[in-house]
Amino acid sequence: MLYKLSFLCLNLFVAASFFSPTLRLVFLIPGFLFWILAIIFFAQDRNKLVLKSFLSLLSLIFLFFVLVNFLLKAFYEEGFMVAIKTLFSSYLQWFWMIFFLEFYSSGDELKISPVKILSYTTSIFASVLSFIIILQFLGLVPFAGRHLGILSQPFTSSGILLCALFITLSLLPSDFSFCRSNRMLSRFGFWVLGISAFQIIAILFLGQLSSWFGLILGLLVFISSTRLFSKKQIFAMALVPLCLLTLAYNVSPRIKTKIDRLSSFEHLVENKSIQCRFEIWKINYLLWLEKPILGLKKIMPYNCVLSSKRPATRMTHAHNIYLQNLFHGGLVRFTAWIIFYLTLLFNLLKFRSTWSIPFLSGFLALSLEGFFENWWGDSEVLTLFFLMMLIFNNRAKSACLKS
Repeated sequence: MLYKLSFLCLNLFVAASFFSPTLRLVFLIPGFLFWILAIIFFAQDRNKLVLKSFLSLLSLIFLFFVLVNFLLKAFYEEGFMVAIKTLFSSYLQWFWMIFFLEFYSSGDELKISPVKILSYTTSIFASVLSFIIILQFLGLVPFAGRHLGILSQPFTSSGILLCALFITLSLLPSDFSFCRSNRMLSRFGFWVLGISAFQIIAILFLGQLSSWFGLILGLLVFISSTRLFSKKQIFAMALVPLCLLTLAYNVSPRIKTKIDRLSSFEHLVENKSIQCRFEIWKINYLLWLEKPILGLKKIMPYNCVLSSKRPATRMTHAHNIYLQNLFHGGLVRFTAWIIFYLTLLFNLLKFRSTWSIPFLSGFLALSLEGFFENWWGDSEVLTLFFLMMLIFNNRAKSACLKS
């Protein structure tokens, strides 16, 4: 019963990530407590499984990364109390997700795989958010401020939708063949593709170039690796987003500006947003050279003037996951982080099966987006990224047991 309550909170926690950072905490705390109580009151053999999950390679590397971050924050950056607060407010959710799914991978209590339920939850609520974004873009639903979506920033919405897209694609049949002998399977496969197309449209309408680049790379890897479609089908499907972008170009000044940037390499490099990124990288790189081991206690902010008609935007992070971890925490934090990040990549490359292709595509998409946005510092996006990796990890364990 405690397990089911914790799992219910985990699903609600993932669902809330699409709409409200505050609402996530409402489900995080009771869900974590239910999980701890479930561990305490389970039998001895279950406790051994808990210990085994804590001692898995991925868990140990993750714990090492968390420990390095905690020590840096406690004794170098902001003090012990702030480090404790960060540990509970930020890393508590990662502990819960990682060790919950490491512990419960069989799904015996629910008669269905927990990761499959979480995949459905992610797909459904990503579709709801996509539907809202499309309606907002068409002017049928009002939205606050300058940004589409419910979350405070468009790159947060596009980041979580990018993760959710490849989690949705992972629901396709493992051999990616929509068996004509099984009409239900065929219908399900095309439903998944339809929902995925819906999410792609929302990502395009959000107008985040970093997400566009990641989306293109991820879809190229997915389509070329699965060989799911013929060349004619790929060409036909490519016309849909091109037509939508053409429509958006003529309707939305924001999308028009984004596409104009891509008209030439010079326009892209000379863009104010890109120039501001270069400036904050340059400033913090020069400061980092003075303390390369421990790095900067805080990223030196930069006031970016995008337009004379708009007030300056204060950039408080590097807009790059690699440089952010290098500058803020130096070689110490960067080493711990890159070991953890590359471990996730090596796990993906180790299983060269068709069912793993969506996860590898999603990882590469987020990795490319990370060159232009610091999504690692965005808790909502990071939640969906961890979830995507954990779903893969559990499916990989199940595949090993079957073989």
